[in-house]
Amino acid sequence: MLVQPTAEIGGAGIGIRWRETGVQSFEDAPRGFGSVLIERSMQQIGAHLERRIEGNVFAVDLILPQ
Repeated sequence: MLVQPTAEIGGAGIGIRWRETGVQSFEDAPRGFGSVLIERSMQQIGAHLERRIEGNVFAVDLILPQ
């Protein structure tokens, strides 16, 4: 279940926070097409992407440059 996504505009660019609850693990899961597409797109525009598990919450933070 998606938990309220947020976005902020600051000096480093635009920050997007994505949280999903009820996640068990993604570390052993194969990379899907969507994940690869997002990661490559972020690299091309010089954005920062961080994915992690916080308890049972899947967290993604994106920083898009200005």
